Amino acid sequence: MGVSLEGTVRRVLAALARVKSALHLDDLPRHSEREVRISLLGKYCVDRARIVFCTVSAVGSFLLSGPSNTSYRASAVIVDEAAQLVEAELAIVLARWPDLRLLVLVGDPQQLPSTVLSQGAKDRGYDRSAFERLQSCGRTPVLLDTQYRMHPAISSWPRVKFYESRVRDGPNVQGNSYDGVAKLLGLHWGPYLVLDVSAGREEREQYDDDSGEEPSSGPSRAGPSSGRRGSPGGGGRGGRRGGSTSWCNMHEAAVAAALVRQVVDAWGRLRAAGSGDGGGDADKGVAARMLLQPGRGLSIGVITPYRAQVEAITPRLGGLMSGRGSGAGVGGVSVAVRSVDGFQGQEKDVIVLSMVRANPFGAVGFTADPRRLNVAATRARHGLVVLLHAATMRKNPLWASFLGDAQSRGLLLSADEQLCLHRAINSVAQEARRRADLMTRDLWSNQPWKVRRSAGPLAVL
Repeated sequence: MGVSLEGTVRRVLAALARVKSALHLDDLPRHSEREVRISLLGKYCVDRARIVFCTVSAVGSFLLSGPSNTSYRASAVIVDEAAQLVEAELAIVLARWPDLRLLVLVGDPQQLPSTVLSQGAKDRGYDRSAFERLQSCGRTPVLLDTQYRMHPAISSWPRVKFYESRVRDGPNVQGNSYDGVAKLLGLHWGPYLVLDVSAGREEREQYDDDSGEEPSSGPSRAGPSSGRRGSPGGGGRGGRRGGSTSWCNMHEAAVAAALVRQVVDAWGRLRAAGSGDGGGDADKGVAARMLLQPGRGLSIGVITPYRAQVEAITPRLGGLMSGRGSGAGVGGVSVAVRSVDGFQGQEKDVIVLSMVRANPFGAVGFTADPRRLNVAATRARHGLVVLLHAATMRKNPLWASFLGDAQSRGLLLSADEQLCLHRAINSVAQEARRRADLMTRDLWSNQPWKVRRSAGPLAVL
């Protein structure tokens, strides 16, 4: 028997009416008078604006749509970070303003694409941006060929590796105001350094949801995971099906926190000394005056590919996370700990990058994505310190290139040889020994007392 479309529609509408009646939707509170006034005020401002800054999704909101006779009509739209925007979201703009005369997409296809959690959607191309589609159709993007953010020592490798030397350093980053800044901020080795934290080891964190970066599809080569922080890592993905995996490295977390405190302390000394703290060095004097301009603060970012490492680093920074003084904008210090993916489009004066992975298999997980490394390596203005396990990362071709460049420039050093980091590294080693001792079966065998369990409290003889 055929199914009537009209009959089906009638049954659906009747079902919706019953749901509405059952939920008493008509009794839900309406917008308050204050909310209505605020909305109308916003509408009034938008309708009379010549330039509007908003997110792409906001283009479909009431303020920018509304009745056809009062909706905001844009003749030109500039979409920033367009390489991160899926085509479906850009359709909001095109559908809302079909009479656009100019659409400019600004983005970097060499950096991370949009975040799409569904693997099925990715397999069907949902994560493709309009930027990528236009490129695949033969449209050559216009290259913005000058970078004004990074000290040349930081930009050197990314400019060559990702942009084939077509991007050059701007005059501002090559001037005296950039030279000497890193040393004034306590980075005595200069604006760029790669530290080999060879004592570090990765530990796996299991999550029941999809909040980890890598899927849990089976036991790793190091054996099944316990599902708790402290499980030694391996090269594969591990754990329960349906969950996810993240990674942390306590040695790198301790070193990252120590470096942040070192920079914060140097900033405090610099502000206490004033702009004359150049030590007789003219370039340092210029750098100090730039740093100590009225109202200028210091921004520090600690970034890592893994959520578990963010969780490991954050408690070690204590009160620094809330900033010092009145905030970075008025002479204080701003410290942010984030994932690499969440840091795209941002920049800080100093960046500490913790790569986490440390295993005998050379498994680097999704850190092998060149777009992720490009984002991570290009966030810093004056100082970038990269923490990694060189023996692990070197087994990946991309990271081998990165390490080879640092080594050829004399910028790959051992963390163990840095006196300023000994305390941080030793504290983690001591904690690891304490944990190992607690797991030792004959912990009490050589002690002058004996432990005996009875029906009552624990007895020590």
